[in-house]
Amino acid sequence: NRITAVLKKYGESFTVGGTPAKGIFRPLPLEKAKTYLTDTEFSAAARPMWLAYVSYDDPSTVAASISWNSLTLAVKRVVELRVQGTVVGKIIVAAS
Repeated sequence: NRITAVLKKYGESFTVGGTPAKGIFRPLPLEKAKTYLTDTEFSAAARPMWLAYVSYDDPSTVAASISWNSLTLAVKRVVELRVQGTVVGKIIVAAS
């Protein structure tokens, strides 16, 4: 799948629960975070928040711990990206 190929080439290494993975990380603007999180989750999440694009088979789950770029982040939300019903990638919302 194209997303997996792009992640292999351009993604940054991270670990989730000790399992190596690749993702494309970017800061998540606060106004966009509300798209993914409930008001309660948003209020409780530490700042800054991060958004990562990962492969369809990424093992991240809500509350999992991610180690990336010398940071330890908690996964707040995992959103599946689908094309015609097939999961082709995921978006992870995480915060420290």
